[in-house]
Amino acid sequence: MVIRFAEFRAAARRRWLDAPGDPSDEPGLADDAVDHALHSLSAALLTDDPRLLREASDWLTALFAARGEPAGAVDSLWRSVHQTVGEPLPEAARHLKSI
Repeated sequence: MVIRFAEFRAAARRRWLDAPGDPSDEPGLADDAVDHALHSLSAALLTDDPRLLREASDWLTALFAARGEPAGAVDSLWRSVHQTVGEPLPEAARHLKSI
């Protein structure tokens, strides 16, 4: 994850913003949300604790609701992360299936 973080970040962000249910173009929101998701995934992999992903997802859902973002944006974000990271890192895919 650490070695390929920049690559994963760019690809996940691009996939997410191209997907239906993407967030508005609020400055920094997409970058911050993708970073939060990837850092949470890294922590879950390091600790082997998928609860960290569920907690991150809950936090992102509350944040997006407070900012008036589309309801499906968080699910779309996690799908984009899964599509980006899940194939090269099967252990990440296993954790991402828990949310």
